[in-house]
Amino acid sequence: MVYISGEGNYSTINLTGGVREVVCMQIGQLEQLIDSQLGEEGKCFVRIGKSMIVNREKVYKIVPSEGLLKVRDGNMEPVQTVPIRKR
Repeated sequence: MVYISGEGNYSTINLTGGVREVVCMQIGQLEQLIDSQLGEEGKCFVRIGKSMIVNREKVYKIVPSEGLLKVRDGNMEPVQTVPIRKR
């Protein structure tokens, strides 16, 4: 998983290779699942706001002035830009 974005009762799980899965779960529920099922391996996921969980191992660059987070899709994949604040 690269990052998870949530909106209401739905969350989008963004995987490597640009694959996206939409699930009918609130982001808080997914956060609890990550904690309970992944244990220590789940520590790489950090909630960075009301509607975003990011895999810190995929973070490439943070651009606070623009409200953007740049993440790597895979080991050598191009960087994706993720908005980290509502505009």
